[in-house]
Amino acid sequence: MKLRMELIVDQKISSAKDMLIPAKQLAEHAKADQDRFLESAEKLSATSVELAYDFCRLAPPSLQLVDEAHWDGWLVRLQEIYTADGAQAAVEAMNNVDQFVQSITHAPGSVSLDKISRILESFVTGLNGRKLGIEQGASFYTDTEIIRLPELLTEFDRYEDNFALYKAMAVHQWAQAWFGTWTLNIGAFLGMYQDPERAQALFHKLETIRLDACVARELPGISRVMKDFSPQVDAGALSKNWQNALRRLQEADMTVQDTIFFLEAVYKDKAVPEDKPYQGNLNPRDAWTVREARVQREKRSLENR
Repeated sequence: MKLRMELIVDQKISSAKDMLIPAKQLAEHAKADQDRFLESAEKLSATSVELAYDFCRLAPPSLQLVDEAHWDGWLVRLQEIYTADGAQAAVEAMNNVDQFVQSITHAPGSVSLDKISRILESFVTGLNGRKLGIEQGASFYTDTEIIRLPELLTEFDRYEDNFALYKAMAVHQWAQAWFGTWTLNIGAFLGMYQDPERAQALFHKLETIRLDACVARELPGISRVMKDFSPQVDAGALSKNWQNALRRLQEADMTVQDTIFFLEAVYKDKAVPEDKPYQGNLNPRDAWTVREARVQREKRSLENR
């Protein structure tokens, strides 16, 4: 079985140890399931050997969660994610196979993005008149022109609550574009830290504080909904630097430059506030690339008038 896996994904990208644990996991299943899994890996290798490799390495546990009737749909979903968002997004989907299972069971209160995307687009466009597209993505973030959101929300029992969470997610991504998160090349700043991933996570926590305050001033109604989703912050458990950041970043004159300033202050602190359920992810590279391309297009348009 280990040999069959290695042959599928090619010896060039797998060491002798890579397939040992997955092969043991696969051996625990019935012969029919083993064959189904290996045949699936071969199908995925036609799309990408890298995708098939990650599938062999990470997906054996999915045999316990995805029944045979939905297995082909699971494979198609992985191929779509890989094609649209790349290898890392496909890996995240494999690690979160339970989300796919939830999407096919359709809990009574679940909300599917494809049913409400036009409503969200109209809502977000109405906030300031600038159109932002809504698309499904394995990772949810904005590149300043498109907001990517999960394909299904099942966090709450009530449809209304899941729909409200979608709105909160969309507003947070809109706020990044409207209140100046991407007016600077954030990725360049974060890349100066010893651990850029940690710096990005902390920056996002801090910027969320600033953006939430901006939304509260301009959109008090949706702000109240977002606060309902937000965990309580135990300020006493945080450092003085964090407490200062929590207070100052809510002031009306704060900009993304202030967020960067406070990042330096809290970078080494161990205790940090919890993420908000609507804040999603950041993709500084995509956001800066798309924004700069738009700025250049608008500049050329003005010059040609």
